[in-house]
Amino acid sequence: MKPTDTGEGLSIAFDAKRVFYNFTGLGNFSRTLLQHLHQYFPEANFHLFTPEAKKNARSIPFLAEPGFQIHEANFSPRSVWRSLGIGRELHKKGIPIYHGLSQELPYRYSSSSYKQIVSVHDLIFYHHPNQYKFIDRHIYRRKLQYACKVADQVIAISEATRKDLLDIYELDPKKVKVIPQTCADIFWKRKSQKKNLAILTKYKLPPDFILSVGSIIKRKNLIQVIEGMALLPDSVRPLLLVVGKGSMGDQYYRSFRERARELKMEKFIRELPEIHFEDLPALYQMARFSVYASNYEGFGLPILESIVSGTPVLTARKSSLPEVAGRAGHYLKEDHPVVMAEGLEKMLTDNSYLDELRGEGILQARKFESAKIAAQWVDLYRKTLDS
Repeated sequence: MKPTDTGEGLSIAFDAKRVFYNFTGLGNFSRTLLQHLHQYFPEANFHLFTPEAKKNARSIPFLAEPGFQIHEANFSPRSVWRSLGIGRELHKKGIPIYHGLSQELPYRYSSSSYKQIVSVHDLIFYHHPNQYKFIDRHIYRRKLQYACKVADQVIAISEATRKDLLDIYELDPKKVKVIPQTCADIFWKRKSQKKNLAILTKYKLPPDFILSVGSIIKRKNLIQVIEGMALLPDSVRPLLLVVGKGSMGDQYYRSFRERARELKMEKFIRELPEIHFEDLPALYQMARFSVYASNYEGFGLPILESIVSGTPVLTARKSSLPEVAGRAGHYLKEDHPVVMAEGLEKMLTDNSYLDELRGEGILQARKFESAKIAAQWVDLYRKTLDS
């Protein structure tokens, strides 16, 4: 249902660096939110602050649409402008509210009166510090700590992330709210069988596979997936299609490749480190089911992309994952290859169970409809301005 509020009178500034620089998690979140805000609230003014408005296939809609006003760095180094210059620009231009989309806020001058909101996605640097260099952990921690201190509202992407913020930073619970994200419109639209088959042909994929979307890193737990697959009977073992990158400089990725060789599973794994974003919905729609058994996430967007595509998901009861999957997921009881094998076999052999999960997925997806999420944000902007 389209919101009755048109956005009239709203003027909002955003940290839009990720819109133009990033093509995965934070970039997808930023682009999707901004597109939906403009779609449902066309009379609002949206100011995008970025060090540089890089032109690429994913950023063109923001450069071509007059509803978005682009503000680029007006001095160097750009990193300093992003921390110190944006606050001055907001003050000079009289923009009343700023939304930091990626866990940070610029320095705020004492004479400035604009309101600030920060979105917090996860605390991976805290739970899995070895995934980051020491200096990066330090920077992320300080930026988030400062943002939470000066923000008028802190918005977590899930209840799990909100709990992390309250536990680790001991914030006032009244200051921290939850607004979940949604996924891009292309995942909600069904493609024809003919078009989906053409995508499989494009990437030389068989018609029968299960899908994993995400980087091949330790936190994603893919070694356990292939260990579970190795325990399956030959008659039901599928191809595992992994859409995501791994680096030979990473010990876990090398272990993943070595474990696949030891288990003689190499012919059952296909890696696609690079695909066109527009092709990803077809892979979800053609997969038997998806696998997302991560040990920690702030949200778990691939789960949502899967269920809105009509594809059930095998996942874990960890961090935010149950919030996203709801009753549309099959949950692993514990971290063990045998348990993984049992879950895989159940979903590979019980079609009526898959149909049941698909039905639950239709209901679960409604919680994340774009109009609902965009309306929650506009309601927050108005209440923050009025406070």
